[in-house]
Amino acid sequence: IVRLTKIKLFRVPPVGTLILVSLTMGAFVVQTFTGGLRWVQLYGALPPHLNHLSALIRTEPGQALPVWLTLLTCLFVHGSWSHIIGNTVAGWMIGNVAERRFGTPWFLLAYFAGGVIGGFGVAWLLPGWSGAGPRNGASLAWCYVLGGYWALLSLDVMRREHRVWLLFSLEAATLGWLGWRLAVPGGLSKLESALLVHPLAIVFGWLTARALTAGISLRKIAYERGA
Repeated sequence: IVRLTKIKLFRVPPVGTLILVSLTMGAFVVQTFTGGLRWVQLYGALPPHLNHLSALIRTEPGQALPVWLTLLTCLFVHGSWSHIIGNTVAGWMIGNVAERRFGTPWFLLAYFAGGVIGGFGVAWLLPGWSGAGPRNGASLAWCYVLGGYWALLSLDVMRREHRVWLLFSLEAATLGWLGWRLAVPGGLSKLESALLVHPLAIVFGWLTARALTAGISLRKIAYERGA
């Protein structure tokens, strides 16, 4: 089993993953020789202020693009070689399995949606994490894709084992805990915010995949009844 898993994770991935990995690595090489960390300041994402939609079209001091566009460009800037190598390896492994399951168009959409949703999620749930300046969000995007893939994989397994109720119970418990913790006066501490950044991206991806599959199932049932 371990041997098969290694083969699946490290084989040459589909075209969408290759494109994302190549663009990300290429952008960092250019960044290294033309501006270094200045690129993070110019094109990294500042979690958008959610008090007014006009904040999305504003260009913040020190940045080259409006806030809404930095939610996409932040996926291609990194802080160091260790950072880019970590995200590249993670992307190669996650894309290897997720793209084959999603299909290339949905996989690419999930990746960029993960970057945008990650930015909004940080602004909404983890404001304490956003005070250190612009962020790079490739890891949030990959976590979002991973969450979606895990959701579909878990649903398949639970259906085969006739234990879908267990999956629903775990989802309800997770959402209940998050809702309770976020509702506590004072919110999350800085340590909790830092620890939850990537797990929350996985949760967002999971919930998105579950909502889409539920919607597809309902449409299928309605179509069959109508037919």
